[in-house]
Amino acid sequence: MTNFYELDEVGQSLAMQGLAQRALAEWSLEGSELELIKYRENAVFKVQTGAGERYALRIHRHAYHSDAELRSELQWIAALDAAGIDVPGVVPTSKGDLFALVEVPEVPESRQVDLFAWVDGEQLGSVEAGVGDSASVTDTYRTIGQLAARLHNQATAWNPPEGFTRHAWDVDGLVGEEPFWGRFWELASLTSEERELLLRARARVAVDLAAYAVDPANAGLY
Repeated sequence: MTNFYELDEVGQSLAMQGLAQRALAEWSLEGSELELIKYRENAVFKVQTGAGERYALRIHRHAYHSDAELRSELQWIAALDAAGIDVPGVVPTSKGDLFALVEVPEVPESRQVDLFAWVDGEQLGSVEAGVGDSASVTDTYRTIGQLAARLHNQATAWNPPEGFTRHAWDVDGLVGEEPFWGRFWELASLTSEERELLLRARARVAVDLAAYAVDPANAGLY
C-alpha cells in the first residue's frame, strides 16, 4: 500500500473521504452523501442525508490536539451556543460523545472526527482570489470586531469545566523553539532579509510576552 504521506492532495483527499464514510456510522448517518469542502490542516466534508439534513464533518490533523484539548474546544463551543452566540451546534455521536476516534487502513493513524450542524453562508473570498468585490471590508471587519468582543466577554465570565485545557499562545506556543504552527523563520521561500526580519520580530515578541502577566484577568482561556 502506498504511504499516505507520499500521496498527492487528490490521493490523500480520497483516503480521507473513506475515513469520513466510516465515521458516519458513529452518528448513525450511514449512506449519506459526502462532499469535500476543504482539505488543509483538517479535512472538512459536507454531509447530506437522505432526509435532507445537512452537517459539517471535520477530520482533524493527526496529533495536533490531544483528546482533552479537543474535548475542551467543543465544550467551549457548546457554552458559546448556550450564551446566545451564533456558532455551529456540536452534534454528539450516537453514544453521546463530543467526537469519535476513527481509523481505516488507508490512513495511518486514528483520527479525531467531530460533527456540526450546518450553517448556510457565503464565502467572502479565498487565499488564492482575495476578498470578493461584493464584500464591504469595513462592514466585515466591524462584524468580526463585534463578535470577537462577545467571545472575550463570554470567556471572561465563563467557568470552564474540570479538566479544561487548550493550547496557550504564550512565549513557547507562539515564538518558542517549537511553536504550534511551526518554525516560521525557517520557511524555504524566505529571502535572507525576510528571515532576518522575522528573527528580529520573534525576539521582540518573546521579550514583550514574557513581561505580560499570565492570569485570568488578561489571558483568557488557558
